[in-house]
Amino acid sequence: MKRAAAFVATLAFLITLVGCSAVTQPTSWMHADGGRATFLSWTNTNGTLKGTAEFASMGDTTSASGPPVIKSSVPISGTEANGKISLRIGRSSTRQSVRGTIDSGSLRLTFLPSIDSDNSEKFKPADAVEFTHQVASLTACILKQRDTATAAPSKRVVGCSVDGEYVYGDGG
Repeated sequence: MKRAAAFVATLAFLITLVGCSAVTQPTSWMHADGGRATFLSWTNTNGTLKGTAEFASMGDTTSASGPPVIKSSVPISGTEANGKISLRIGRSSTRQSVRGTIDSGSLRLTFLPSIDSDNSEKFKPADAVEFTHQVASLTACILKQRDTATAAPSKRVVGCSVDGEYVYGDGG
């Protein structure tokens, strides 16, 4: 009986402890579209964000001598409070200001200055492995585009979907 009472007391304490803990927001995010992918990763120390932004975009789509995907990485810093995000992406000479919100498991960022909401992108929680997979899919798509341009110029790849599928054009 004493064990049951001790177990119930411990369980009640743990439930209370879990119920009082703050919800932890994801600290790494990815956005991808047909020709590029962006990966943001940061640490959050009492609302101060520090981390890295990684970018991958379509490179040389026709020549075997150029890189199929161009990658870059820059520092990010900023703040987070109550789901509101303010970031500075890049180094001082090329820094971009971004604002956004974390809501329902997604991050929506608006690049500033912006006068319309079309300048925003939606990110999903992701890890470095997912970003690496996305870059590999984009690379494979570009390499396929190069092969198709050489073998059958009338049926060429003009873009890549998020999943690495090919978007064909008429060659003209």
